[in-house]
Amino acid sequence: VYAPCDDPSKTSFTPDNVSAGRIAVEHLLARGRRKIAFLNGDMTYSAARERVAGAQTAMMQAGLELAGGANMYGQWSEGWGRSGAMALLTGGSKIDAIIAGNDVLARGVLDVARSNGLKIPLDIAVLGFDNWDILCQDSWPPLTSVDMNLHALGRRAALTLVEAIEGHPSAGTHLGEVRLV
Repeated sequence: VYAPCDDPSKTSFTPDNVSAGRIAVEHLLARGRRKIAFLNGDMTYSAARERVAGAQTAMMQAGLELAGGANMYGQWSEGWGRSGAMALLTGGSKIDAIIAGNDVLARGVLDVARSNGLKIPLDIAVLGFDNWDILCQDSWPPLTSVDMNLHALGRRAALTLVEAIEGHPSAGTHLGEVRLV
């Protein structure tokens, strides 16, 4: 559960990370953002690569490209969120939104945006992934995040396990729905 299995004969459950990246960009585009950057975590995680792929697709469909490129990968930490955001904001391009690969990174982005005198979301929008209550609700301002619906994913996996025990296995990767919060 949470990551796909490389063997299609096995059963795995994972959030639909491609849709998550697409939903994030569509939300920002609907609010008039056009210079959207994607600051990501460790590129060895399929979730990181899939989220940026979904974001790139949505940007291309809008006739745009990700500001700062698609290769802003680093650690899943507030520290990388801060240093990556600083690089994006001082890189010469006017950025009006930063999508962070998770809520921890987004907290670092929020810190740097505020310390540079930017008003959130007036001057720059910040969006994360995972919808971790303690990070999103306690951020200032509260953080918009794509909820990976992990409770529903776990429930679906448990029900599928019961079905397999009863003799009805279900192989393959099952994608869980995600939503913007």
